[in-house]
Amino acid sequence: MPIPAGTKFHGVSPSVDTTNRGSVVANSNRDAYAIEDFGLPVITVVDITPAQILALNTTPIELVPPQGEGKAIVVLSASIKMTFNSVAYNFDDDDYLGLFMYPCPTLPSYVSFQYFVDSIHFNSSSDIWLSFLRWGNIFSSSSLVDNGSLVFGVESPEIVATVGDSPIQITVEYMIVT
Repeated sequence: MPIPAGTKFHGVSPSVDTTNRGSVVANSNRDAYAIEDFGLPVITVVDITPAQILALNTTPIELVPPQGEGKAIVVLSASIKMTFNSVAYNFDDDDYLGLFMYPCPTLPSYVSFQYFVDSIHFNSSSDIWLSFLRWGNIFSSSSLVDNGSLVFGVESPEIVATVGDSPIQITVEYMIVT
């Protein structure tokens, strides 16, 4: 929904009911918009437990939920922080953990904007904080996923860690496009 030029805004909490309760004439001069309607980047931070990391090969973690029909998530940047606890993870050194779109017609779910972290970093016995690497278009047929969610997962179901006890935090900056 395009925002008309010259429109004025008053911010309210997402919990405030924005249903117009004035007269028909007054209501015709009001519309409700969410911050996403401005086309500004949104930042989300998700904390992930060691148990969730150990189950990544069967259960990806949703970072950004689907935004609705006709909308897609475009990742602008992403970073990951791991606070080492006491036992290092044991992912295979040549496999990848990353951000994927879900659902996707191909597995793994390669899309136009995909980020990977080489799992060797997760096998570290020290804290890490780094940016996901942007690989761009993996395949020429890659596209954004309509009404898909952004998830943190593994490249293939065979990638599994059997030990590790460090929590991680993922920060994603993204935009919603229509």
